Amino acid sequence: MPLHSSRVRLAVNIESAQMSVYRKDPDPSFLFALISLQILMLVVINVMWMCLMLLLADGPSQSLDVLGTNPLGLTFVLIYGGVFSIQFLALIWHRFATFVQFVAHTPFPGRSNRA
Repeated sequence: MPLHSSRVRLAVNIESAQMSVYRKDPDPSFLFALISLQILMLVVINVMWMCLMLLLADGPSQSLDVLGTNPLGLTFVLIYGGVFSIQFLALIWHRFATFVQFVAHTPFPGRSNRA
């Protein structure tokens, strides 16, 4: 079965397709088409990203300065700085939740263990 006919069937029968994903015995051909479509989308997005990075690294951006640096370095710093910030906030939240759970299970004098 060609991939393009699977995508057309996926677009036309979206409601029945959603139902087949949540059934206990989903249609294997539909799942294969869905996985193929997701892989194709991932490859296209990665190729677009690589083209953008190559354009910024080698193109006429050598004379382009943003905040005193090249755009590729600034993009790298912003993306990974954001990722590290989110990870740090998640770490702080997890430590706080762990501390609250620890305090909630700590026996205190005069406190009964009844709920």
